[in-house]
Amino acid sequence: MYAAEITALELSIPIVRVTEEIGIIPLVGDLDTKRSQELMEKALQNGTELGLSHLIIDLSGVPIIDTMVANYIFQVIEALKLVGIQVILTGIRPEIAQTMVNLGINLGDISTFGSLHQAVRNIQNKM
Repeated sequence: MYAAEITALELSIPIVRVTEEIGIIPLVGDLDTKRSQELMEKALQNGTELGLSHLIIDLSGVPIIDTMVANYIFQVIEALKLVGIQVILTGIRPEIAQTMVNLGINLGDISTFGSLHQAVRNIQNKM
């Protein structure tokens, strides 16, 4: 892959529709404040336009998260809850999990799964 392609992939934040009601945002690359703000905008706009009831945010392609980015992710989750979209986090790598614990980040009532497959299966079993 060329450097420009990698950069474009890292900057894009697509929402992939899996079923009528389930969408996935596969995040790849570093998350900074700008990309986190874009995540908020795209998740809210596209999630409501597509009529999703569940949105999976996959972090398996994200190498590290700091407290500011974690805070943005939680703001996205709270905003999506307000418009009726349940958010599930997947792909939290060991390094990110350790960082979150060390920083005292509490996931509270946010559903998490090791893989996209597990999350989709869980949602479908509840529907």
